[in-house]
Amino acid sequence: MKQAQTHPSVQRDMVYVRETKDDMLCLSAPGARNLRSYRAVLEVSPLNFSLKAEEEQEAIIERFAALIRSLSFPLQILVRNQRLVTMTQNPEQFVQDPWGSVVTSNAAIKVLKAQDATSAAAVAERFHLTRSEQQRLITFGRQEALVLAGGKRVTINIQASQAEHALITTNPVERAEDPSLPPGQMIIRSVNR
Repeated sequence: MKQAQTHPSVQRDMVYVRETKDDMLCLSAPGARNLRSYRAVLEVSPLNFSLKAEEEQEAIIERFAALIRSLSFPLQILVRNQRLVTMTQNPEQFVQDPWGSVVTSNAAIKVLKAQDATSAAAVAERFHLTRSEQQRLITFGRQEALVLAGGKRVTINIQASQAEHALITTNPVERAEDPSLPPGQMIIRSVNR
C-alpha cells in the first residue's frame, strides 16, 4: 500500500515555535535557538460599527485608542473577513491595487459583470479567466454575470421584476417619464409583496 506523502509545513519553516504556555507563544530565532521572544494571540469577534449610535462609535474608538496607547510593545493586527462583498465600477484599478488584490483574493464568491476590453483583460488576468470567459465579459448584457465560487464558474442571467426595476433604475429616460421625481433625485418606491 502506498503511503501518503507528507510535505513540510511552511509555517514551521517561517515561525520557530519553541513552546506554548498560558496563551503565549515562545519563539526562537532561526539563527540563534537560545534567543527567545514571546507572542500573545488574541482572537476577537467582529461588531457592525456602522449600526452603532454615534456615542457608541465614539466610545468604541476611545477604548481602542486607550488600549493601543497602553501597550509598551509592538502590535500586529490581522483582519480577516469571511463575508465580504465589494463592488466597483473600476475593476482594473481594483485588481491592480495591492490592497484591492488582497481583498479579491480573500473573497469566497466573485460576481463579474460586463466589462470594456481594457477592464476585461485586467480582470481576466487577475482571476485566471479563459479567453472565452474574457470575451463573454465584454459581450455580457446588463443582466448577465460570471460567478466564481472556489474552482467552479457559471454564467447567470439576473432578471429584475418590474417592481425591482422601478426601485433601482438610473435610466434618465425612465426617470424623466416619472413626473413625481424632482430632477436628480433617486427613484425610491415601496413595493407590496
